[in-house]
Amino acid sequence: MVATPVALFVFNRPTVTAQVFQAIRLARPRRLFVIADGPRPSRPGEDALVSEARRITEAVDWPCEVVRDYSPDNLGCGRRVSTGLNGVFRQCDEAIVLEDDCVPAPTFFQFCETMLELFRDDERIMHVAGTNYASDLAPVEHTYFFSRYYAIWGWATWRRAWAHYDFKMSTWPRNRSLGTLDQIFGDAAHRDHHEQRFDAVREHGLDTWDIQWDHACLFNHGLAVVPRNNLVTNIGDVGHFSDGKAGTYQSILFKPAVDIDLATISHPAQVCPDPVMDRRIFEVMAWPARGLASRSVRRIRRALHL
Repeated sequence: MVATPVALFVFNRPTVTAQVFQAIRLARPRRLFVIADGPRPSRPGEDALVSEARRITEAVDWPCEVVRDYSPDNLGCGRRVSTGLNGVFRQCDEAIVLEDDCVPAPTFFQFCETMLELFRDDERIMHVAGTNYASDLAPVEHTYFFSRYYAIWGWATWRRAWAHYDFKMSTWPRNRSLGTLDQIFGDAAHRDHHEQRFDAVREHGLDTWDIQWDHACLFNHGLAVVPRNNLVTNIGDVGHFSDGKAGTYQSILFKPAVDIDLATISHPAQVCPDPVMDRRIFEVMAWPARGLASRSVRRIRRALHL
């Protein structure tokens, strides 16, 4: 049984929701938050899908306190997730977070709980990731490593870290003018990648929440703990592309979940980002469609908010 509260975000995809909920059901958390967005009036029939996704999460057949946060209106991705997590951390000191298309390996929950306890009072650490985008690209000596990339396909954090979250990213214009990203990365490619994403939210109103979380972590000098193995597989759909290349994109970024051995944990010697792994993660995230036609690259980058 998982002692740490689990927050599950659902919307209008009952098929994938059922798979994620089954993984949670097997983990048997003592406390479960189910946070759901409302249907969009412009999408006929979506209300039925929303109702079905919510119904699936009602099959709680283990001892569990369930807290349901169902929005009657559609808040959109950004506001629904951010306000939902605000509510979770008003009630909990720490939580494990899953969205409706992120299926965790069984040891994902144990990994999160172990890292949450280990770094509970270490303010250098703000994020525990379940996803390792570069798990097959470079060897990792220890059970986990530290990173400046904060994967949100299955993750965990503490109230103390979420307190830094600012949905409006109010300090971004100042940080941009001061060149703070250059001080953090010292690399133009990493800087440009983050600048584009932060500008997309702050200047162009991109409806998301996770870029703001990256902003909070980076500018509060926070690190992510990332497992050696990829512990979460994303079963969602990035969309359909006219050139049929979506499968290529998914094969690069949507990796299978592989359990991790936590019987003996090997710790990095220093609390600092792993430069090799950060470079590999950056390459996977920033150029998932390497070699595809430029039009497809633009579509994929929009889908990923890059």
